[in-house]
Amino acid sequence: MASNTDSNTHPIHVRVEHDSQGHELIMFRNPEISKLIQKDIQESAKDRKEILRNLPIQCSNPSCKGTTRRSDLMQCARCKTINVRYCSRACQKAHWPEHKKTCSVTPRTIISFTLRMVEHACAITRFQHMLIVSAIYMLDLTSNPATADDHFIIVPVTMRPADIMMLLRDPSHPMDHELGLAVGNFLVVNQNHVPEKVLGMREGVLRPKPVVGIPMVTFLCVAYEINEDQAAKIDENTTLLMQILPIPTEYLIQARMGMTMELRSAMQGFHEFTITKENLNQLWDGFNNDVRNDKRNQMKLRGYLNAV
Repeated sequence: MASNTDSNTHPIHVRVEHDSQGHELIMFRNPEISKLIQKDIQESAKDRKEILRNLPIQCSNPSCKGTTRRSDLMQCARCKTINVRYCSRACQKAHWPEHKKTCSVTPRTIISFTLRMVEHACAITRFQHMLIVSAIYMLDLTSNPATADDHFIIVPVTMRPADIMMLLRDPSHPMDHELGLAVGNFLVVNQNHVPEKVLGMREGVLRPKPVVGIPMVTFLCVAYEINEDQAAKIDENTTLLMQILPIPTEYLIQARMGMTMELRSAMQGFHEFTITKENLNQLWDGFNNDVRNDKRNQMKLRGYLNAV
């Protein structure tokens, strides 16, 4: 193993391996970045569990417009899918004639796996920070905070191989590798272009009490399997996770002054840049990099699709 350092970078450990065909693979690891990621996670671990318990989830009964704390939801005892959860026995009974048509024990899919990971992500400060910063620039909230009232932000999410080098060794079955949550390019949509079902969800969702002057932004985390563009095509049958977040005043002040972001990459180390609407993709890539660098899976955003 070799170490590459200079006065402006953190040490990068380089290891050369070979795949089954004898091709040379260069493995990069930055221990300083790994330590910082673990520190960030450990500092928020105490709060994360409580946030996850209180995450508002929509009841699966279409006639129920409310949301319920994640810890209070009831699953179907037979299929136990996270796509079918109820706020009460009454809602479960009312929805049974429709649900029984598809009720069965089914293998985990990329969509259901992704949605489960997104719920965990919503309890992580790093993920919420990314959502808030993206909203400020995409909706121009420093100049027009009222934009948050009639617009949604779609967050495309999926699961991708977490270890690129492992994928290069065996590219034939990518979904058999350990997968990590990944976000795509966010998209702003006017409320006139989303289904009534989604508008109803926003009215019923549990949220912080509104404060005068504080924008409240609605995020729609939409899972996709192959084509990211499909995530933007929301209809009445789309399964999604909605989160409504207040935009803190200190974030808006910092954005007016010029907000900077530090990216962490095993190959390139640390890189700081000033955030603009045009380079938000670096912010999203930075989150994906953090998931890939979380080798110990402390964020709980990695796993195997076909886990027993």
